Amino acid sequence: DDADSSGLTGFIGLETLLDFVCGILEGQTQYFPAESLILDLRELGLTLAIRFIEMVGIVLPQYPQLVPFVQLRLSRAVLLHLTSEHLILQALSLRFFFTVAVYQHGLMKTQIEFFLSTLIRWLESKNHNYEQHEFVLETLADFCRDPNFPGLVYLNYDCDLTSPNLLENLAKFVYKNATPVVGQGPPQVLTSNVLSLEILLSSVQTILNRLGNSPVAQMKMETFREKKKVKSILQAAADFFNDEKTNKNWIPHLQSAKLIPEGNMETIAPYLAIYLRVAPVHKKIVGEYLGKSKPENIQVLDAYIRTFTHSMSGLPLRDESGSPYFVAYLHPQTLAGCPAGLLDTFRSKGRPLSKPKYTLLFIVNSTCEGKV
Repeated sequence: DDADSSGLTGFIGLETLLDFVCGILEGQTQYFPAESLILDLRELGLTLAIRFIEMVGIVLPQYPQLVPFVQLRLSRAVLLHLTSEHLILQALSLRFFFTVAVYQHGLMKTQIEFFLSTLIRWLESKNHNYEQHEFVLETLADFCRDPNFPGLVYLNYDCDLTSPNLLENLAKFVYKNATPVVGQGPPQVLTSNVLSLEILLSSVQTILNRLGNSPVAQMKMETFREKKKVKSILQAAADFFNDEKTNKNWIPHLQSAKLIPEGNMETIAPYLAIYLRVAPVHKKIVGEYLGKSKPENIQVLDAYIRTFTHSMSGLPLRDESGSPYFVAYLHPQTLAGCPAGLLDTFRSKGRPLSKPKYTLLFIVNSTCEGKV
């Protein structure tokens, strides 16, 4: 009992500390006794966040009460400072997500994806001074020298059918950014050009070093190539679906690409539903397709709903009449962002649209696919 009590006390203390850290990073005024201390306290908060990730290491899953807190609130609070004009805050934010990538890439896959995507967009925007631009590139160069980081990104995102090609996107940016500025005189080679080239070369070299030349490594490489090939086919099919000029024939196109089998709608509806879940298709177009009242669209909608059965933590997906909750009940504030086809379909059936507890089900299922 004493051990249990001690563990509970320690957990509560840790949760209180993390709440304090998030409060500082979120700018909650009660944590700032004087305006002159804001920068120092935020620096302290980011440092404590990094130390927490280093301290729990790979054992965070053993504390299930803390996992959602870290995934949602802590990572979001740190992300607020990723593009800060203060270099020290930006540096600590970068270090936090690098540490997360090393220790918690399984639990924090979505957060790492958002971090890298945001960082690449920030670098491309040029809405910052050259000193910051160079600093972030130098930090990324350090990350890419790590023997695990580039390979981790490549394997978990570029080779994952449901994730963006993060390492490829980064490589495209640094390749472009490595080109010296050409003016009236000779090309001017900047430090940012050199750092960009270093990121590109380090990424390639660390991945090659990680794979090695053994037969096992060659088999792994072949597996990765196959995944990338399938992902490229999926992307091409998604582009076909996303284009309103061609998407009327998207099902025959999928069949010709061998992504789904031949057969009637009853046979292929589950395959179409899975495709709409995993492929990089526009969710608004998906919603419009699923919202149509034709029998074949309804069959795909039913199959689409069933794909969430194992991912919604036992929450009911249908009401007594058999209508899916995640489109039958919507909070009024979400109506403006709802796919028009789905909304019109369920309005026409007279479904109530005012039960807020089902808002999250709609958002997770229809809009952002669980990437909260």
